[in-house]
Amino acid sequence: MVLALAIKTSIRSDRMYQFLFEANAWKFVWHRAFRIEPSRFYCVVTGTYGTNPDKLNSVDFSSVSKKQGASKAIDGMTKLTSPFDLIDWFTGVIQSLPR
Repeated sequence: MVLALAIKTSIRSDRMYQFLFEANAWKFVWHRAFRIEPSRFYCVVTGTYGTNPDKLNSVDFSSVSKKQGASKAIDGMTKLTSPFDLIDWFTGVIQSLPR
């Protein structure tokens, strides 16, 4: 599995932290249950409605105990305006992954 993707049509200030919960749960399972590095976790939204997605730059809690140090829970957050943007964004992400 090369990445996990959370897609929502919009986020509000009272709901945007759901992304952090999902990312931390995803990475915890890979770190603790499978004992391997988790795949990247990306978030895609089409509307932000007054929220600041930069606040979602929090740490992956299961990475704190690693010797390399803490890593981010959400590897990338993108706001798209159309389904065609999703295709371009996804193609760029896949091409940037290590081979």
